[in-house]
Amino acid sequence: MSNIFKAKTTDTNEWVYGYFVKYPDGLTVIYVQDKWESFEVHEETVSRSVDAVDINGDPLFVNDMINDFGGGTRVPDLNHPDYDPQMAFPPTKVLGATKRIGIIVEDEGRVCIKTKEMSYNYNISKASPFNKMERIGNIYDDYKPTKSAL
Repeated sequence: MSNIFKAKTTDTNEWVYGYFVKYPDGLTVIYVQDKWESFEVHEETVSRSVDAVDINGDPLFVNDMINDFGGGTRVPDLNHPDYDPQMAFPPTKVLGATKRIGIIVEDEGRVCIKTKEMSYNYNISKASPFNKMERIGNIYDDYKPTKSAL
């Protein structure tokens, strides 16, 4: 996984992206890539990049919520421009329900997606199924710090 993180700032509660540092005194900071800026962040919102993008090209992070378009039946897409009946793995389409919401989590160093129905692991690569999924948010998008975090 990447050394790039995102987290919510303590002053504006906006997302910032960059390198995460936690100091011995408990201060948590994101240093923004290619800039001389740093922001104090809410530690509980820190999310690591999984080195993959979704179907729209948006970077994906641990704690992101995704639609993996599961729940339906996958069948060959005979109308796809790349379809060839000789292909071992032809392009497919999903029939039926096409929305299954999951959360990207890190479990013992592996990237996993947990849904209500199941949990499954992914090896991140250029052929990752993440590029067939859509990021729909992050579990901390509506984060409100507790009084103990202030």
